[in-house]
Amino acid sequence: MDLRPFMERWGMVPPSGGTMLVAVSGGRDSVCLLHYLATMPRDFSVAAAHLDHGQRPTAGRDVAFVRQLCASLGVPLHTGGGDVQARAAQTHESLEEAARKLRYAFFDTLPGLVATAHTQDDNLETVLLNLTRGTGLAGLTGIPPKRGRLIRPMLVCTRAQIEAYLAEYPDIALVLDVHRDAIGDESTVYKTCAAGSGMAQVMLVCGTDEYLEHPLWRENLKLALAMQAAAVSANGALMRPIHLASERYNQQYTTGSLIIEVGTNGNTLSEAIAAAELFGRAAGEMLASLAVPG
Repeated sequence: MDLRPFMERWGMVPPSGGTMLVAVSGGRDSVCLLHYLATMPRDFSVAAAHLDHGQRPTAGRDVAFVRQLCASLGVPLHTGGGDVQARAAQTHESLEEAARKLRYAFFDTLPGLVATAHTQDDNLETVLLNLTRGTGLAGLTGIPPKRGRLIRPMLVCTRAQIEAYLAEYPDIALVLDVHRDAIGDESTVYKTCAAGSGMAQVMLVCGTDEYLEHPLWRENLKLALAMQAAAVSANGALMRPIHLASERYNQQYTTGSLIIEVGTNGNTLSEAIAAAELFGRAAGEMLASLAVPG
């Protein structure tokens, strides 16, 4: 794995004597990125940043792990804390959005370029999600390699390449990243599959007016129910129950806006793509039947 050509192409290499700050959760991707940058030939400093979001009961273990990792690599570590639940309750953001904003607010207090461990797979998922939301041309570009101080050196890396890199260094430990839908204890990997089909399951998320005005949500729910029925007709095990969320997710702006979640943290990319293709065909046929003849 050689990230330097990509980093140089996008201006991700700090000047001599500068600093690169790596956002480290303790999961596979961020551990891989930190190890690569800390051990590569360089004339700039590498530091790490870890934020406790106040959500995981094992947060103390995660911080201790990242601290030990940084010590083994000779990398300075900056730690911080935030209350995601409190922010989400105050701003009515989703938990994911609240956590993201707390992270970047924390990074803003620290010097240097900020490297996050987004990968090629993350980029593909972002493009697919933007397509389901009806994106313009800007959304088709996915995650930018560089935006201000934020850089994504691993945006050219696939999951297979990252796993191969970690396999070269069997002494590298990591913490399992747990998806917000995970059940049971922190060691659980949650996987949803349509039985016997090799496909992930799909969940429709419909925002409501629990917190803020959203006069369109019942119309959106009607569409969700119609999509759900069409998809179930195609494969009876494809769909998870529709999730009615307290947040709006900007769905108040256009009738028919929904979020489509494909799979969870335990599904493979091929399982997710198979599910998305089947759902897309079923939903597309249903939507075509609603079209008014021209």
